[in-house]
Amino acid sequence: MDEISLLLKTYGITNPTLTRTTGVFKDTSLQNLYKTLTAQGATGLVAAFGVGTTIEKIDIADLQKDLKSTMPTAMKLSLDRLLNGSQNHLAAFSR
Repeated sequence: MDEISLLLKTYGITNPTLTRTTGVFKDTSLQNLYKTLTAQGATGLVAAFGVGTTIEKIDIADLQKDLKSTMPTAMKLSLDRLLNGSQNHLAAFSR
């Protein structure tokens, strides 16, 4: 979070996490997804691992899409690191 926050500040991009409460999203589809996945994950351990898998798959798809865009090298490097982390998390949740 600190690395991305610094990048946003460096490139003059507003950090949306500074004005939002945890779990509150401006995008209604993202808000609905959060509520649905939180409820599913709260039903038990196996369900929580399933939610973790779902979240990482969504993150991977989003990051792969974003990485196709033109951006400064520092941003690309950070997104590459996030992608690698999500791939590792997906493997762990899947086990």
